[in-house]
Amino acid sequence: MGNMQSLNPQNGFIGRSDAAQETFIGRNNTQNAGTNNGGQNRNFNRATTSGFQSGQNQFNAGQSAAPVPAFRPQMRVAFTAAPLPLSNVQASMGQSFDRIKERNEHLSGVQFELNADHSVTLRGQVESAGAKKLVEFLAMLEPGVRKVTNELTVVEK
Repeated sequence: MGNMQSLNPQNGFIGRSDAAQETFIGRNNTQNAGTNNGGQNRNFNRATTSGFQSGQNQFNAGQSAAPVPAFRPQMRVAFTAAPLPLSNVQASMGQSFDRIKERNEHLSGVQFELNADHSVTLRGQVESAGAKKLVEFLAMLEPGVRKVTNELTVVEK
């Protein structure tokens, strides 16, 4: 259990002896302040020396095999929802694409066709590959669209 002196709260930490005070990690060593150590104490030096060489960390040190791909579980919805009527999807997409064409003149050559299986086919011309992807992603965001077929062509102007 310890002697009475080690339980005395006047000594600082309970159970600490004077010898432990000299090696306490979080203690600011004021006795060594007169030495030329550049203002660094031994705790700082311990924190900066990691022991790993050549930029490797503890997870890839010494590995030579190919990395194992991450496990990605397939997510499934536990309920079924009735699909939106084609007329609602057609009207919604028409409004969305009209707004997009008004705000971005470089997308004015884009037309869409809504198929019976709730897939959308995009046709027309755009100025860049980025604009082609943008229109595809905007069509995917439309409620009721299940699949997008991108037949847009990129024309440099």
